[in-house]
Amino acid sequence: PPRPRAAPFWTGAAVIVAAIGLAFPLAGLALVVVILFDLLLVRHIAPLRRVLN
Repeated sequence: PPRPRAAPFWTGAAVIVAAIGLAFPLAGLALVVVILFDLLLVRHIAPLRRVLN
């Protein structure tokens, strides 16, 4: 099915991710690296976006 245009923000999931990032610093670092990879590379390089989406 197609993705909805306006997906809601999952506050509960964000709290869990933040707690894991604080409890386990390497997990938090990995999350930051993945988010930066997505923001800086995947969104701006079309072939990479097609492969990873």
